Amino acid sequence: MSETSSAGTRPFSTSSSDPHCCTSTCGTATCWRRSTPPGATRLTGLVDGERHLYGDVLLDLVSPCLLRRIEDEPEHPFLRGYVAETGVPFVVDETVRRRLTLYRLHLYLIMLIEIPSRGMAGPYGDARRARLGPLFESEVAALDRASVVDA
Repeated sequence: MSETSSAGTRPFSTSSSDPHCCTSTCGTATCWRRSTPPGATRLTGLVDGERHLYGDVLLDLVSPCLLRRIEDEPEHPFLRGYVAETGVPFVVDETVRRRLTLYRLHLYLIMLIEIPSRGMAGPYGDARRARLGPLFESEVAALDRASVVDA
């Protein structure tokens, strides 16, 4: 399933072979690309706006590094692009680390809760739960450790 809008973009596609759809590791589309010459890519929009709620740029750094920790990947292309465009260095202190942890918890919780509503039954839903459950628990533990440091 894939449709083309009047702007020439291609929104969500359930086909991972769709060359106009960027997909995350869990198979959820996260961006649109305009038709470009072979080998060229240009990001023209993001979907899943419910994941961009707070006006905090750190929330935008969670999904592009899905299932990983962007603060552990200083050379991640999204992070490098953000730093290049804003001219603001990405400095990780305890406050930034805690906010990123909270935003990952938020995202993983959404991804776990949406399993039934998106019809992810059987082996796919089970695999998604098996992948996200430990990540969620790891983020809770990281938040607990940060709370102990503050005490």
